[in-house]
Amino acid sequence: MDGASNTCEARIGIVLESLEGIKLEYLLKLGFLTSNNEVEYEVLVAGLQAAMKLGTVELEVYSDSQLVVSQVKGSFEVRDPKMVEYLKLALSLQASIGSMKVSQISKG
Repeated sequence: MDGASNTCEARIGIVLESLEGIKLEYLLKLGFLTSNNEVEYEVLVAGLQAAMKLGTVELEVYSDSQLVVSQVKGSFEVRDPKMVEYLKLALSLQASIGSMKVSQISKG
């Protein structure tokens, strides 16, 4: 998953891949401007919602956002009120899925 935001638009990209190698790719343009950190949470939430709709019970998430990965894992404190709400939403979606592993990957 990845997201990008600038002064004109915000976009997110998600790739869901099954154990059998079936890939579903999503590219979404958000209808609102947002910060880079917020867009990284938007992509996580959208990915979790898509995985839920597919009936996923075990998920591995890869993101280049150190902030999001660390906050979801609980190793970074969440101070910003918007980030607190995004984290709450992500964790509630995670609980609906079941098992989820979150890993940071390098920007590529």
